[in-house]
Amino acid sequence: GGAVALRNYLRTNMRYPEPDKSRGVAGRVAVQVVVEPNGQLVEPVVTRKVSDALDQEALRLVRAMPAWEPGKRAGTAVRCRHTITVNFTLN
Repeated sequence: GGAVALRNYLRTNMRYPEPDKSRGVAGRVAVQVVVEPNGQLVEPVVTRKVSDALDQEALRLVRAMPAWEPGKRAGTAVRCRHTITVNFTLN
């Protein structure tokens, strides 16, 4: 699905934490993950923080993601590191 599918997944599954929503806290949380050769996302780490609640929600979203297509080197699936940015905006 690529970038479009990722955005749709995040938009559909995001639960904006109520305390941050009422205080108007917004921003981008970056989560670094390792994509295993089988496509599973492991070792999520927040590398760009906004608030504890938004950081935890970004981690929850990443942990709940379906498997990805793994990176390949010379036609063989390999582990690779990727950063996922989760945008929290108030409308």
